[in-house]
Formats: sequence, C-alpha cells, structure tokens
Amino acid sequence: MTQDQLQTGRAMVIAGASRNEIAVALGMHPASVWRRASDIGLTVRRHKPRSTLRDLDEQAAQLLSLWDAGEPLTAVAAAAGCNRPFARKWLNLQGRQVVARPARAERSAQWRGGRPKTADGYVMVSPADGDRVGAAMQRDHRGRVREHRLVMAHRLGRPLRREETVHHRNGVRDDNRLENLQLRRKRHGPGQAYVCASCGSTDINAEDL
Repeated sequence: MTQDQLQTGRAMVIAGASRNEIAVALGMHPASVWRRASDIGLTVRRHKPRSTLRDLDEQAAQLLSLWDAGEPLTAVAAAAGCNRPFARKWLNLQGRQVVARPARAERSAQWRGGRPKTADGYVMVSPADGDRVGAAMQRDHRGRVREHRLVMAHRLGRPLRREETVHHRNGVRDDNRLENLQLRRKRHGPGQAYVCASCGSTDINAEDL
C-alpha cells in the first residue's frame, strides 16, 4: 500500500466508509484492507450501515421520481443504498402501491405463464371463489386441483368420483380444452377407451352391479 493509498484509506475510515467501499476505491481486496487497517490500529466497519427511514426521506424527491418514471424496485433500492423489501416498505409509506411486476417472473426459468405444473405435466389451478364444484373436489396441500379434472367436473356439474379418470385425447397433458378430454373409469393407458364391441359407439354408461 502506497502512502497515497494509506492517506486515502485513513480518510475514508474516518468518514465512516465500509471495508468493501475502501477496497473498491483503492483497488485492493477487502481482506487486505482489513489486515492493513488492523496493522496501523484502525477499525474498519465490515458492512455499510443499514439505511433508516430518515435516510430515505432525505432522498425522497430522487427516489419517488425514479419510481414514478417506471424504474424497477431494484433501481430504487440501489439508489437508496438499501435492499428491496426496505425500499418497498418506504414507497408504500409514501402512498405508492408497490406490487410485483410480471416482467420479473416471466424471466424466470420456472415461469409457466402462471399455470404451475406437476412433475408429470398436469396443470394445477385454484378453484375460483364461489365455485361449489371445485370446492368439493380433493385438493393438494396448496388448495389446488388438476385443471383437466376441474374442467370435466364443470361439464358434468358435479365433482368426479375417485374411480373416474380424465384422458387427454391428443396426449398433451396441458391441453385442457373440453373437446380434448374424455371421461373414463379407473386407471387407463394411452390409446385405450371403452367402446361397444358391436357398433363401436363410445356412448357407454357404467352401472354398478
């Protein structure tokens, strides 16, 4: 460390700069800054102090102009020197309604257009409020049902029985158009359906013996 670096670093320590900020200014590794400061009897803060609501109030005009101009929450948090949750809290206190912006979700590799799928490719949905048929169906731990079963249940006007299954005619498990769905009984394999052996009709009802 040169004398110029030493003087600059000492001045930054007195000004309250963090170890990382000093390292960036001097072009050194943070650990080297820490060791060198300890050698000359200086105590360097490891992290930048957390922002307070008063700190953000002092920058209110700048931060609000960024948000109102359509900048993402990340940009506002970076300008304020705080994390996203704290910036969201402050913006809400300023009367700005901060909601999740869909562009962030759409960039995720796990994004499925808001239609989560099971490991075997079936779409899961949450029944709408007031949907009596959906409310009576068996749900998973998140309160969701398989969309293809819900579509068929609405077509029948009742929840499906445990022995009833729904087959996708074209084999595409997320194609839940009613015309692509076929009600079957018990487990079924691909390409199998009950038909009349004499006439070939699929208009067959199952009756308990």
